[in-house]
Amino acid sequence: MKLHWFFKFLIVTATLIFLGLSFYFGLPRVLPTQNVKDSEVYGLILSDQVWSGEIRVIGDIFSPTNSTVIVLPGTKIIVAIKGDKSNMDFLPWHRKSGINTGPFTKGVNHSEPFWDEAQKIQIHLNELRVFGNFASPVSFSSDSDNPSAYDFNVLSIRGGRINNGIFSNYRRFEIGGDTVISNSAFRDTGECSLCLSRGKPRIENSRFERSLRESVWVQRASPEIVNNLFQNLLGEGIKVDAKRLSVPIITDNSFEMPGRTAIDLVSGGQLNEGLIARNSFSGNSEIKIACDSNIRIRDNVISGSVSFTSGCAGGFTFGPNYWGSPDVRVILAEKILNKNNTFKIEIPTVLIIPPKDAGRK
Repeated sequence: MKLHWFFKFLIVTATLIFLGLSFYFGLPRVLPTQNVKDSEVYGLILSDQVWSGEIRVIGDIFSPTNSTVIVLPGTKIIVAIKGDKSNMDFLPWHRKSGINTGPFTKGVNHSEPFWDEAQKIQIHLNELRVFGNFASPVSFSSDSDNPSAYDFNVLSIRGGRINNGIFSNYRRFEIGGDTVISNSAFRDTGECSLCLSRGKPRIENSRFERSLRESVWVQRASPEIVNNLFQNLLGEGIKVDAKRLSVPIITDNSFEMPGRTAIDLVSGGQLNEGLIARNSFSGNSEIKIACDSNIRIRDNVISGSVSFTSGCAGGFTFGPNYWGSPDVRVILAEKILNKNNTFKIEIPTVLIIPPKDAGRK
């Protein structure tokens, strides 16, 4: 009996899917775990690996399987700033080099360097487990004698756990899944110290310093960002583009960034309510809120200002916060920016003294 073309298509498709899943999930179980110590690494990672000592990354790394990279305490991962031995990104706009002297294009702002992918490195791992400790942290940095925020392009993981890691000198660190990051430091970064685009990651008890754009960029993900310190930033602290899906929980953080934007909620319309609570915002910092944001703001120390985007009817009601003044009229006049007659801002309750548990512990 002759099979209809559609059933042939289904059989071929099912076979390809089966082979793909077998490769992705099965190969790391079949191959032995590799112990990588004081070595140069680049290319494909197919099996589980354990890194220790000094690891020098000299080319792009990509993991196409369900593999895990474990990094032991005290390991130093040093990424070469040029001479990519295994380039895997051939997008023409990523191959550009030099400084962008024109307008914003393909993710690169005016005066920022292009990706220069022919020379610079990307690291894409499936699962990363960093087991640093206070005495022996794990570090990711570049081999430059004069390090910058653009020495290597991307560090990307689909999931994992990171404890006591020190990360610097990269453009983007893309986090997926329900990754947990704790007791870590992120400094001297270009585009986003952490880019959260899916899942429910948790970022806790970490420090963000000297990032040129956003320290934490959230798009669609629903992270818990708890008990962190944001300081000495040239860019923004946390930027959230909800796309209606993101439900961030931002609590117990200290934003020591006068003259900068601590939190920027660039879009609203969330299906569920987010939370900004028990944070400490330094003087002259700003919280920017999309006027249709579905977010509770309560029990914070707000020494700076709050602004809302225009274009919405209705209003926004704050929970109880400490504003530095008990007078609602003063708060509305001096702390709330961009007011208009079609958008009503209500502050029913004001905290007279700062909440004891606000800010990083």
